[in-house]
Amino acid sequence: MARGKVYIVCLCGAGMASLAGLLSEYGFEVWGSDAQCFPPASEVIRGIKNLKLFMGYRRENIPEKINFAVVGNVVTPDNVEISELKRRRVPIYTLPYTINRFFLRNRFSIVVTGTHGKTTTTSMIAWMLHCAGEDAMFFAGGISKNFGRSYYLGGGSAGVVEGDEYPTAFFDPSPKMLKYKADLGVITSVEIDHVDVYSSFDDYLKTFITFAKR
Repeated sequence: MARGKVYIVCLCGAGMASLAGLLSEYGFEVWGSDAQCFPPASEVIRGIKNLKLFMGYRRENIPEKINFAVVGNVVTPDNVEISELKRRRVPIYTLPYTINRFFLRNRFSIVVTGTHGKTTTTSMIAWMLHCAGEDAMFFAGGISKNFGRSYYLGGGSAGVVEGDEYPTAFFDPSPKMLKYKADLGVITSVEIDHVDVYSSFDDYLKTFITFAKR
């Protein structure tokens, strides 16, 4: 059963492409745009049904009667599509909010963080659960060799999500990994990264300490 339409601004990010796949499997018709598209996102997008992608940001890209929009974290507030969505009063969600609302609700959630190895560890945990008979949902930023994809809707009671320390959106600068509903957290490693956001290692480390305390 069709659930309606979703529009994704900056669809070709690794995480956003995986989200588009989940939303499509969940029953949404997915529309979106980006300035450019490269692997692995382009490979993920190629396998998604009910998806329409525009290259370049334009007001006319956005279809009528969309349920909500999702905004990538590199999108700026002066983007023409953001202006159009606001003009139409379309609800604008972040990636973590969308994952929580549609895919982690009523599931035992495992959120994988760390500077290195997030995608690999997310895939390993999802595969172990799969082999144990748990049809777990998973969401990652790269294509798993075991599954041959970067997302899976699943029907089980668990969900495995790759989280990262980069800002959530232009209207929410807090790290994405702090926004997920995490029942169990995994930190693979901590080494200074994203120096465009974090001024020092101590500043970077504080984000992981906050995650661990939650």
